[in-house]
Amino acid sequence: MEKPRIFWFRWSSYMKVGIETALREMGRDFVALDYDPPTPESWEKDEAFQLLCRKKLEAEKCDLAFSVNFHPLLSDLCEELGLPYVSWIYDAPLHIRNYRSLGNSCNKIYHFDRGEAEKLNKEGYKVQHLPLASVPSEKKIADTFVYDISMVGRLYQNEFSYYMSALPEYKRGWFEGVLSAQMKVSSCYLIPELLTDEVISDINEDYRRASKGKASIGKRECAFLLAREVTARERFLALSMLSGAGEVHVFGGGEDERLAKAWFHPYVDYETGMPRVFASSKINLNITLQCIRTGLPLRIFDIVGCRGFLITNWREELPECFTPMEEVVAYQELGELKELAVFYLSHEEERRRIAENGYQRLIKEHTIRARLEKIL
Repeated sequence: MEKPRIFWFRWSSYMKVGIETALREMGRDFVALDYDPPTPESWEKDEAFQLLCRKKLEAEKCDLAFSVNFHPLLSDLCEELGLPYVSWIYDAPLHIRNYRSLGNSCNKIYHFDRGEAEKLNKEGYKVQHLPLASVPSEKKIADTFVYDISMVGRLYQNEFSYYMSALPEYKRGWFEGVLSAQMKVSSCYLIPELLTDEVISDINEDYRRASKGKASIGKRECAFLLAREVTARERFLALSMLSGAGEVHVFGGGEDERLAKAWFHPYVDYETGMPRVFASSKINLNITLQCIRTGLPLRIFDIVGCRGFLITNWREELPECFTPMEEVVAYQELGELKELAVFYLSHEEERRRIAENGYQRLIKEHTIRARLEKIL
């Protein structure tokens, strides 16, 4: 039976080379289109993009479309043309505002976060769960390390203070209580359940009053704002505590003057910069964005795939993919982090053993090729 020709929409650098390599190794025939949506609104309306895709699909006689992350306009086009559309989502929450196109019959949607997949299924959309993956590096574990502790990622300094400034003090206090509760149970995403329709309606009265009717916020946007703020606070506290354990390096393109002992570096690119940092660090730190309900972010697989030693905060799906304390190291409470870092900085052989164990597990179960063979 002839394998279908794949139209691959490549808008993100994440996993781009890994996916293309895997498709070639699998002997899959594909044509690719690179296109960056110029504005956030372009996800919902972009006639130039749809025309470009239509011409490519028809000229190349493609049998199905595939993308990393879900593109509603591509889904709508495939629905019109009667072609299957396969997407593998690595964002939580979804990066689109209008979920209508998730219901198209052409869709075969995979989501890395089981909790988010279950939520979308309850809302009437057919979404399957599939963890993320990476391409294992062939390089050996470094003989020497450049960095003690590294974190590749944003500090998530955001607009929280701006949005809170329009609210009366007692409402700001309520939101601080929500943040405090979320930080105490970081392995469970509480925020969406606490943001009732009544709460959103109430604060929007304040926003409309302060902006003379021009500003408001939706429930999903408010939840994401709070999740980013919780993550920002957790990352700040973690980096502050770890500054006493060893040299801390942050690769995120931003700085925080409160972290006087940390070394700040520009953000590193996905294909070359990140692997170099992961392989050159005694400890790689992952602190998951709070709105990821149960799943493992791509960074975990990328660190392990570079034979990097990883300490990560706990997520429900972690033991399904890796054996904690044997293949990766995890903490459930922030207070455990410094003790773990101090121990593993002084136990190099144990670090190397765990990093190699994680790498071998990834080779066996969590490669991009293995995932694509299931998806396609």
